[in-house]
Amino acid sequence: MPFAIRLQGPGVNPQDGRLYERRTLCPAILTHPARDAWDCWEHCFDLRLTKRFGLVASRDILAPAATVVCGGFLFAMDLLNRSDNETNKKIKKLGRKTENLSQKTDNLGQGTANLCQKTENLSQKMENTSMELLKKINQTQRLRWMLLSLPLATRKKSETARERLDKYYARVRREGEDCD
Repeated sequence: MPFAIRLQGPGVNPQDGRLYERRTLCPAILTHPARDAWDCWEHCFDLRLTKRFGLVASRDILAPAATVVCGGFLFAMDLLNRSDNETNKKIKKLGRKTENLSQKTDNLGQGTANLCQKTENLSQKMENTSMELLKKINQTQRLRWMLLSLPLATRKKSETARERLDKYYARVRREGEDCD
């Protein structure tokens, strides 16, 4: 388990009489990584100045201190890596959603193009139908005028022909009105 250096208060160095902060080791799990790393660096700096603990201190104190510093760095790197992974997941998810929306937009565009084509076809058919109806109307009017100008043998035949022509004319007219 890594250890961190904790401040305990002022002390006096017996070798040269200088004041220093007394520090003790404690489990790094119980402390904040950034603060403990700073405490470790301060303690290592003090050890170099006072040379109180010598080589034993270097082996016993500096290794845990380096562990805490590296541990804090690794902890920060792990958090950064996790954050990057989460960000990448969100970006990929948004990318998939964007692709789906793009596909749906393309499908809607194709559907709109199909509807426009169908509308165009229907308007063409309506124009053709109206042209045919106008031709029939004009034809019946011409036939009616021709029948009126022709002398028929009997009045009864003439009236019968006119009635049939009027019925046909009315039927053609109704079909034209229904289309409008």
